[in-house]
Amino acid sequence: MQEGHAVQEAQAETIHIFESGVIPGIFQTPDYARGILTDVSNRLGTPRDIEEGVRARMKRQEAVYEPGLSLLP
Repeated sequence: MQEGHAVQEAQAETIHIFESGVIPGIFQTPDYARGILTDVSNRLGTPRDIEEGVRARMKRQEAVYEPGLSLLP
């Protein structure tokens, strides 16, 4: 498969690249986290515990803003 891509790339005059990214959970806003968790749940058919996941992500952010708190258990 990679060999086929290499041939196409070598023959191309222009290459367009798109790379999506997701903000790490600890830095997400509640609405962003809700959207990400809903999307993942829909695509993978996982349990829809969206609000629980949002609350957990927001709780993890305490370590970012509170002196003396740690991200480690």
